[in-house]
Amino acid sequence: MVEHFLDYIIYEKRLSINTAQAYKADLIAFQSKTGKSLESCTKQDIQYFIITLVQKKLLPQTINRKITSIHCFYNFLLKKNIITLNPALTIKKIPTVQRVPQFLKQKDTNTFLNTIKKNSKMPIQEKIVLFLLYHTGIRLEELIELKIQDIYLHDNMLKVMGKGKKERIIPFCKELSSLMKEYLIEEDKIHKKGYFFTTKKQKKAYPMMVYRIVKKNLSSFFIHQKSPHVLRHTYATHLLQNGAEMHAIRSLLGHKTLAATQIYAHHTLDHLKKIFDEKHARA
Repeated sequence: MVEHFLDYIIYEKRLSINTAQAYKADLIAFQSKTGKSLESCTKQDIQYFIITLVQKKLLPQTINRKITSIHCFYNFLLKKNIITLNPALTIKKIPTVQRVPQFLKQKDTNTFLNTIKKNSKMPIQEKIVLFLLYHTGIRLEELIELKIQDIYLHDNMLKVMGKGKKERIIPFCKELSSLMKEYLIEEDKIHKKGYFFTTKKQKKAYPMMVYRIVKKNLSSFFIHQKSPHVLRHTYATHLLQNGAEMHAIRSLLGHKTLAATQIYAHHTLDHLKKIFDEKHARA
């Protein structure tokens, strides 16, 4: 039944393969803890599972993701008339403290970008990974899935498939366009189709490959997180600090709601306060 559920969320709900795999892992963990078939589990079984997760000191966001997986699964069973009562109906998510995304300050970003430009020993594909994450704000999964045919070098734009299988167009700078063209010529991919980022064996790039590139190049900066998402946060924060409208940033990031984008306003308020303190005569 889990496999039918996965087909449903991928092909009907249009969730990503990675999301589906995460849901599958959550359901397997839940079933393993209860020792019962998922169809026969009760509200008490779900509550017991959540308690064990809390006892393991998992992050609230992680626990709530697992609760979401369970909610979706039992909604599916109810829709298919496999169960008549939803045991997860009254199960609520646990309270969370909204974490402010980490990002590089403008000065550090300039240092980061200049270091990459001057590093003649860095493989060109690595440079593009780093520039692309910062200059477009695309997600890790979107970067890995990027196809050669979806990059329009003459227009300095690319097309990505975001969450919910929604396409969006993102502009990028001429410098990145030139670097991409150089890479395609160097790798003999200029008139070909397929994945833009590949391994040495010409296989599709994978998440850990990108994580290693980012972590290595962010190692000298004093931020706790050193992940691709930090560069996405940096992209969004800098756009906002430089006057971009919230709705435009939402479109560029591929956020479903404006609320998801508004978290970056915190950084902008801090930035404006600092400018006021430094520049205003009566500050």
